[in-house]
Amino acid sequence: MFANKITIFCVAMSFAVTAHQTYSQAPVTMPEMMVYDLDAVEANERGGMVARTISAATIRVTHAEWAAGSRVPNHNHPDEHIIYVIEGRMRAFSGEQETVVEAGQFIVYPAYVPHRHEYLEDTVTIAVSGPGRTEGGPPPR
Repeated sequence: MFANKITIFCVAMSFAVTAHQTYSQAPVTMPEMMVYDLDAVEANERGGMVARTISAATIRVTHAEWAAGSRVPNHNHPDEHIIYVIEGRMRAFSGEQETVVEAGQFIVYPAYVPHRHEYLEDTVTIAVSGPGRTEGGPPPR
């Protein structure tokens, strides 16, 4: 029985050494910094919103222009969702909470917490979310 254990150990070590030699010789590709021009990013237009999204490996950022009166129905995300209002005003709803978010302010929605928002005037936002966010999201009404 002891001999079987030694044989299994030797075979396992042989595979480990072979794998190490194979993978340690593979070239490593380092991630590179990327620069985007907002005007060159494809626009996604839906209802009263024009959005441009940049996605990286673990985060995405969306610049959106919202027409006054646009609404996003109740929904949630599998990750935190942060919105910064560059200009204009929006009303945010989450559970029993309701607040107006103005230019220069952020709102943070926790993961999986239902929320909705409406735009009180023409508004420009930047939204940041993690990798769980799917492209597009709910359409404005």
